Amino acid sequence: MKLRRSAVVALLLLATCNEDHPGNGPGFESSHAALGTVPGSEVATWTRIAPPALSPDPRYMQTAAFDETRKVLVMFGGQMFNVDSAMTDPLPASQYLWAWDPTTGKWANRNPSGAKPSQPSPRAGASMVFDSARKKFVIFGGRSQALVDNFPVYRSYQDTWEWDPVSGDFTDRTSAGAPPDARCQHSMVFEKSTG
Repeated sequence: MKLRRSAVVALLLLATCNEDHPGNGPGFESSHAALGTVPGSEVATWTRIAPPALSPDPRYMQTAAFDETRKVLVMFGGQMFNVDSAMTDPLPASQYLWAWDPTTGKWANRNPSGAKPSQPSPRAGASMVFDSARKKFVIFGGRSQALVDNFPVYRSYQDTWEWDPVSGDFTDRTSAGAPPDARCQHSMVFEKSTG
């Protein structure tokens, strides 16, 4: 079944890449025909979940990763958003962690008493992964935004943080080595075979 899903993804990517260029190999129609009939068990469907009483505020450019041990989705930071505010009046970025349990459909604020003394500053566009070997999350980079004389000023970060879901504590790991340059809206993955 995995091979078939990979083949479907590859064909869909091929169709997406080539549909605007009919003379460059298979187009959308020929790739679609090559898929044939896909069994219902292999078709993904979206289900809207009613927001629970406690849930994160509206935001964008947050980062999230799946905790393979506890089977929950963990979300950090993000640029806060208020549909009633003008775009020239940005809300601060968040520095809070939230966890969503797919079995209960509920969110839990992992910073219930507010920000801890040692944790990443508020930011959006950071990247986070779950280190399944050590059962901890790693967060890198991101940026903050402020208005100076009515102009947005951005500060990008190059710090590395580790979050332990058992203790709920953050540890600054920036000094462990020369970090990449400051950045935001980047990608990061955990490579299991090398840790």
